[in-house]
Amino acid sequence: MSQKKKNSHKKLYATLGLLFGLAGIGTAAFAGYVLSDSKVNFDDNAVTPGQIDIENKNYSLNVTLEDTSLLFYPAAAVDTGRLQYDGNPAANLDLVLTLTPDDPDYNLNEKTININIETSGDNNAVTKNYITAPGNTTATITDNAATAVTLTWGWGDAFGGSDPCEYFNNGAGKELPLGKSDDNNTTTVNGVLNDFKTALEATTFTITVTVGE
Repeated sequence: MSQKKKNSHKKLYATLGLLFGLAGIGTAAFAGYVLSDSKVNFDDNAVTPGQIDIENKNYSLNVTLEDTSLLFYPAAAVDTGRLQYDGNPAANLDLVLTLTPDDPDYNLNEKTININIETSGDNNAVTKNYITAPGNTTATITDNAATAVTLTWGWGDAFGGSDPCEYFNNGAGKELPLGKSDDNNTTTVNGVLNDFKTALEATTFTITVTVGE
């Protein structure tokens, strides 16, 4: 989003709210567990955070996300172990932020673009260490042309830095009992996954973009 005011360098605020994922907010991400033969199956609904906000604090720069599907799944199908997944959709932990100068009266060539990422929401998935968010970063506009910046999320310490299938099948999580599908504690596999879903739905990422000197 961008807002223009010719011959003025006053910073303006614009916010763009985008929903993550294929299924949108409110979809039961872990509905349809299959508990049999000591294993749990993910269903194919999107495991996604709540939303992302972009605050573009410069009238002369258009900021867009090329892909707004941030999906916290294993990278490929998992067909062995206690926690299994059919592989569809695959994980997507990268989003590409495109910065495009769009005011001919304000040359951004060689300008430094500051990109700050803030996580908010009560008991969000970053605070609870289920996932990690990108750190603050910078980019430089060259020849006043569009610049792409890749922002990378990851798995947090609560899953041992890996996806839930790896954690519960081969990591420290393999010691937890499966529990019941409606568990609301973090002492069973199902309980952790339900808590993870709730934490993601409560998570908002705000990307603030400013032009430096």
